[in-house]
Amino acid sequence: MEYHTHGFAMLNRLRTIFPASRSMLMDRDTLLAHRALWVHEEVPFRGQLSKLESDERDLYQALVENTCGERVRLEQERVSYSRVREALHDIAIVA
Repeated sequence: MEYHTHGFAMLNRLRTIFPASRSMLMDRDTLLAHRALWVHEEVPFRGQLSKLESDERDLYQALVENTCGERVRLEQERVSYSRVREALHDIAIVA
């Protein structure tokens, strides 16, 4: 649940070992909903990430290309508790 380029790199590495892993709250809507809490990523990761799903890859590319803003980083502890609860509720319904 890290919204920065290194977070997507970590997810990519995780899927190398656990290919069925799913991201949680690593989506554009959550990122944009927390714009006031963004900080700058000092040194963005810019490698190829082959294990990302298309929506994750699109958001990663947007972060790399500074489409959302310059060196955007949203740390997981800044995501609102209500957004996390919502996501957990959705997972419970699916499971």
